[in-house]
Amino acid sequence: MIHSQHRLPITRQAQLVGLSRGSVYYQPKPVSPSDLALLISSSSGKSPNMVNGALKTKQMGLNVVTLSGFCRDNPFRKLGDNEM
Repeated sequence: MIHSQHRLPITRQAQLVGLSRGSVYYQPKPVSPSDLALLISSSSGKSPNMVNGALKTKQMGLNVVTLSGFCRDNPFRKLGDNEM
């Protein structure tokens, strides 16, 4: 899509395809083992979005701390490496 050797400047190429110039140069950083995700859920701990978010976070290799509702056996709480 964007080619550094193209005759058009990168700025113009990005403009033509509707991208910001900064996004052309963006390089994501890998997740560090010391990174931590703190997830806070509703009282039930059954929100599909929160459960899926916790699953994705674990797949990324982050440590997960969950803060959830009243019921000790809710699905969200079980996904945390640490529960508060």
